[in-house]
Amino acid sequence: MKKLWSLLLVAALLLSLMPLALAEDGEVQLDPEDAAIIERIEDEGLVNQAAMFKTIIPGPLTLKQSYNFAAYAGFILPDFVREWSLGGPDRAYVSLPDLMTFQDGTPVTSDPESLAARRLEMLDLLKEYVYGPVPTEGFTEECTVLENGTALDGKANRTQVQISITTDKGTLPVNLLLYTPAASEKAPIFLCLSGGNYTVLDDPAILPDASQAADDASWEEGRGSSAAAYQVADGIDRGYGYAFISVSDVAPDNLEGYATRLISLFDEPEMMALSGWAFGLSRAIDYLVTDPAVDADHIAVYGHSRYGKAALWTGANDERVAVTFSHQSGGGGAAMNRENNADNIHSLTKMEPWWFNSVYASYADRPDELPIDAHFTIACVAPRAVYMSNGLYDMWSDPQGSLNALLLARPMYEAYGAEVIPADYVLGTAEPVADQTVWTSGMSMHVLPEFHTASAEDWTLFFGYRDQVQK
Repeated sequence: MKKLWSLLLVAALLLSLMPLALAEDGEVQLDPEDAAIIERIEDEGLVNQAAMFKTIIPGPLTLKQSYNFAAYAGFILPDFVREWSLGGPDRAYVSLPDLMTFQDGTPVTSDPESLAARRLEMLDLLKEYVYGPVPTEGFTEECTVLENGTALDGKANRTQVQISITTDKGTLPVNLLLYTPAASEKAPIFLCLSGGNYTVLDDPAILPDASQAADDASWEEGRGSSAAAYQVADGIDRGYGYAFISVSDVAPDNLEGYATRLISLFDEPEMMALSGWAFGLSRAIDYLVTDPAVDADHIAVYGHSRYGKAALWTGANDERVAVTFSHQSGGGGAAMNRENNADNIHSLTKMEPWWFNSVYASYADRPDELPIDAHFTIACVAPRAVYMSNGLYDMWSDPQGSLNALLLARPMYEAYGAEVIPADYVLGTAEPVADQTVWTSGMSMHVLPEFHTASAEDWTLFFGYRDQVQK
């Protein structure tokens, strides 16, 4: 009976594997390589690792996606499964739009005016086809300091600021939490989204988010719960400051709430959560550049996972960002949409439809037709520093697709005369490997042998990069 159930499960999984071909008699015919891999998967008893994920994303998931999702959840997969399901370095990027050609067919040159015009054109395309608008006008803001104090046994100064955004539709506040090293006159900053400012450090003085209901004290239970994800104490010791705003204040991370905060202040139906988060981060920068404890020329924006998507989109839009750290951001962030067997347009827009605009969702089954891809977003950061990091076993974030996007963005950085990933990293052959680190003043990356996490080891590399290359 157990063998029968196993065979039925394999049969169900095979039906989800795309693309499929039909023989003349109507029977499903698999690519011989796929068939051999699937037979080995069944022989080695690995079927259940994919099966448990097949109902998570409406669609359903393909077999390859299912294994990538299993790895995302912490399943250690054999190399042959990982290489097959994720795909190797040589990917067929069909109809890839040319980074260095304007929409009218005119070549982009290294002339500053040409590069600036192309950046604006790419930003417009990304807003139209992926993220929606990020308002730059039609609002005013007012900053009020709510609290000053010290933290970490006097090593850090703490400032809490309320940023009030006003349009003709009303006013809404966002709370900013800032820590700077007491020993520094002006500190380089890591600006981050948080799932609640009270989660980033076990500091009893941190105020509730501006969006928190006055009669709800449940947030207290989460105080300091995400401290390991940001390593604030270590950063302060290294001379770095941190600034945080909460997604709940800006655009709550759910379908029911995303448009109830700052997005509600604008008449922009295609302004979704990622553009809302980017807008909020830029309003935080508006304050940071005025604070005498902040080195305004060295503000970095950092994010992990979905926040890594937002960090990349913020760095693309806001030229005051000196370094963009996009950590394990996957599809819709630093990984290519084309040839993506993991966090692709289909899965993104089915699981989190409030992140991206409706145009992006319409390309779920035809990513090769998109007139942009992730290398455009990275190129909009140029010539400022971009740093992409991944976990080798975090297959859902597609470390190979992220590396390829970085390589595909290289011509724009070269046109600016910025440092790039070395020439021996060749598209189609270069692969992410464990403990890989490449640092330049323009393009940088690292890969650690980890799953979907922001670890102390990641932060050690972020600090080391800024110490050595861009502080």
